[in-house]
Amino acid sequence: MGGGVQWKWTTRLDDPRGRQGSSYDQAGQLLRLAVPPALKVRPTCASGVPGKMPLQNRVNPWGLIVAHPARYAPSTAIFGNRGVLHDDQRKLVRQCHGRMWLACRLHVNRIRKTQRDDNRAFNGRKRSLMTPRRYTELFFLDEPTAMAAGHRPCACCRRSDHQQFMRAWQSAHPRSIPWTAPAVDAVLHAERLANGGGKLRFSASLAELADGTMVSLEPTQTDAWLLWRGELHEWSHLGYGSRRSAASFDGQLVEVLTPRSLNAVLLAGFEPGLPHESAHTRRTQPATPVIDENVAGDHVDDQSADGQRELKQREFKESGL
Repeated sequence: MGGGVQWKWTTRLDDPRGRQGSSYDQAGQLLRLAVPPALKVRPTCASGVPGKMPLQNRVNPWGLIVAHPARYAPSTAIFGNRGVLHDDQRKLVRQCHGRMWLACRLHVNRIRKTQRDDNRAFNGRKRSLMTPRRYTELFFLDEPTAMAAGHRPCACCRRSDHQQFMRAWQSAHPRSIPWTAPAVDAVLHAERLANGGGKLRFSASLAELADGTMVSLEPTQTDAWLLWRGELHEWSHLGYGSRRSAASFDGQLVEVLTPRSLNAVLLAGFEPGLPHESAHTRRTQPATPVIDENVAGDHVDDQSADGQRELKQREFKESGL
């Protein structure tokens, strides 16, 4: 045949597809097309560099799952789960599957042999991304992003955070019977999606919001700002950029992306993970992050509540605040 394309004969035993119902002639041979290397096309990522196409597994504060080449810093990145969202070709076919939207640890401490307060079965586990018929691995820049998207702490890999979250939820939403995780998920799910699709939002002044809440100043699904220590920080997949003083919005209403009940939980004292480091520093460009596109940690070991507070205090001191 023309164009440098050649036909190659192979036997049933030589061809790995033989077990999957390939067609052969009576001699047990399959005609297979051999494509010269010059005709093979390498995919190009969003940045224009030849290589792997980015998977659709990054989540923005609007709760949308998008494909983006950014790699998040492991010190603040969050691993998420909304169920099985992809097909056998690793293509997203839905944005959610069920009400349980979790925010998990990104990595597991592979050195420690025991975990103080968590399920040890998660220790050291690794996952291949978007394995067929397994839940879809999602990634967030940080926990404020995950909460804005409507995710709550996982009870398995973040037990102490989950317990603190549930205590704050009970305080913010008191009722006669204790709250359970499924009941919390039902409330959150009603606050995530608007009728007819899209993200459900509400209006409030910045004075009514807690640190760690995400708001939108423009009606676009890419505009998001983090309220943190008296300033609004512009969100992006690469980190936080420009800043605006929260005081300049006194008396004005803004569109709030973080679900109303989660803002109440933050006001009740829940301490989420720290925002991306660009929210603490005056960097001209966000730091370069790290997430392996092929294999990512499933969970990381949690710490006791005291250990978590000590870690956060140490990180605050190191940030120079």
